[in-house]
Amino acid sequence: MKCLLCNDWIESVPKLRDLITFNQREEYSCVSCKNQFKKLSKERCQNCNKELHRDTCIDCKFWMKKGYIPSHLAIYRYEENMKDYFSRYKFMGDYCLRKIFQQDIKNNLKPFFKKGYTIVPVPLSEERLVERGFNQVEELIEGIPYQDIFEKRDIEKQSSKTREERLSQDNAFCLKKGIDVPDKIIIVDDIYTTGSTLYQMVQLLEGIGIKEVLTFSLAR
Repeated sequence: MKCLLCNDWIESVPKLRDLITFNQREEYSCVSCKNQFKKLSKERCQNCNKELHRDTCIDCKFWMKKGYIPSHLAIYRYEENMKDYFSRYKFMGDYCLRKIFQQDIKNNLKPFFKKGYTIVPVPLSEERLVERGFNQVEELIEGIPYQDIFEKRDIEKQSSKTREERLSQDNAFCLKKGIDVPDKIIIVDDIYTTGSTLYQMVQLLEGIGIKEVLTFSLAR
């Protein structure tokens, strides 16, 4: 198989566990390409996972003033290589790239399945879904059971907004009518920047009495 990122052939080296279980691993990127993405270091905010070298990050101080303390988990740092990845996958529509991080996400979400959490992806508006052709978050968790409980109205793209505009915007989400909302939820997004998207969704859930809400993203 060829690497989905650089198109070179992948030299797959089977692991002992796979040989014992006769499991054939599917690799979608070569080692060189995958190593370009930087995982978050241990020095990060205990609330939102932002890398930092002090006790509390500026983002969380802002949310704390609103009475909200994030409980967020992430895997990778949102740096240039990750930006290039999302440019190709999310904005240029390179659908195959959804495969690159699916196993990482599944491994990180697996402990929450056992704890009874329901996976809830961040939705796209109908207009944005038609424009893009797929919901990039839902495709990142392909094969993982999830529940779609939110709707989103069409707004200006987050990527085109300034930090201040993102933090001050009105709630673009609402809960779908006639659905049973789970008691324990982990909301999944692709990228955590200011946290405004996830804050809006958490507020809706807390407004109907859901107390156990965590958030997760591939990149922070």
